[in-house]
Amino acid sequence: MAVMALAAVGGRGAALYEGFNYTAGLSLGGLSPQPGSTWVLGNAGGAGPEYGITNLNLTYPGLAPSIGNALWVHKTAKVERIWSTDLPAAVSSGSIYYSLLLRVTDLTGLNQTSTAGAFFCGFNNAAPTATSTVGFAGARLQLLHGADPNHYRVGIRNDVVSGNSANIAYATAEFTTADTLFLVLGYTFNTGSATDDVASLWINPTPGNPPPSPDVTSTGADISGGSIRSFVLRALTGDLLPPGIVMDELRIGLTWDEVTPVPEPLSYGLLGLGALALLLRSRRLR
Repeated sequence: MAVMALAAVGGRGAALYEGFNYTAGLSLGGLSPQPGSTWVLGNAGGAGPEYGITNLNLTYPGLAPSIGNALWVHKTAKVERIWSTDLPAAVSSGSIYYSLLLRVTDLTGLNQTSTAGAFFCGFNNAAPTATSTVGFAGARLQLLHGADPNHYRVGIRNDVVSGNSANIAYATAEFTTADTLFLVLGYTFNTGSATDDVASLWINPTPGNPPPSPDVTSTGADISGGSIRSFVLRALTGDLLPPGIVMDELRIGLTWDEVTPVPEPLSYGLLGLGALALLLRSRRLR
């Protein structure tokens, strides 16, 4: 058991790592995945339950092992923000990334006519302690219906600010409720204009490899205020989202490697030693 426990903590180099290692049934607001990081509950203008912890733990081949449970992101009138003291208080240059595991467990109610879809998470320009609704979000993760009610697509949008609207870009691949996706989203600041920042989405990249070309990108509206100060969850009751969104293994970092970790070599070695010890023990008991 000790060997397995050591293996499970490999590859946690992100500035913020949230494995939702909490008791199933708890509400997200007020929970802390690490020192200096706490989910702050906000209100988007109505009543409704918080996002809650579910016991559906998600995994992805090659990614550092998952821990704990997962988060059920359902449509409600709440928002949740988080950040890390290991990150700058405001990121306004270079690139910043987040990654997560996603499974849409229920597509019932996903709008089948919208061409825009809706988003449920992204980077925010408000402080992590803010309790207001979300005005702007960069590198927002979008969901859209597929060719039939049993499929959906994922996409990205840079931001929406006064006078400038970024394009919503959806990948062509379609997925079902049986799929667990490993998604990486990045926001890159550029200095040429107020419309040249780029948001990028990678679908199921290989953990540990250099970043390939993104599946889709979005530009046309730099994040309002020119900086990113928090990560936000937002799935409002009136949005065109499905009711069954489960996310897990959230990572935020300033580099690609931080958000695409593989199990540490020490973990593999310990697992091998543990397996050898169990084999020798079983032989002695014969």
